[in-house]
Amino acid sequence: MKKLLAVVLAVTMMVTTLVGCGSSASTDTSSGSSTNASKSSEVKADAGKPIALNFWTFQELHKGFMDDAVATWNKNHADKQITLKTDVYPYDENHNKLLIALQSGTGAPDIVDIEISKFPNFLKGSKPGLVELNRVV
Repeated sequence: MKKLLAVVLAVTMMVTTLVGCGSSASTDTSSGSSTNASKSSEVKADAGKPIALNFWTFQELHKGFMDDAVATWNKNHADKQITLKTDVYPYDENHNKLLIALQSGTGAPDIVDIEISKFPNFLKGSKPGLVELNRVV
């Protein structure tokens, strides 16, 4: 069972892409959107506080999976707690909203589901707004 969970998590990590970790903008919690923000400096400054992450998906099942993953993480890592705000959008809205956020430079989530056939749209341009996960995966 643990091997199956590890495989599912690895596949989810490949499909789920972190975005915008290179910018220094802040999070706007009042509107429910997040700008591209570097979490590494916040982790050092707020060692005792949970790290807040935003997740966009087009699939309700992925929300449930990620909620369970966060609960498991928090249970096993009491010193590195996280909170996850998940927004489930319709398929096209999820991808269109993400593309607009990346092009404008504001409003992108920390983690997002991108369907494989839509992925090439996010690699266009001189500097894509996605962060490579090669060293993690």
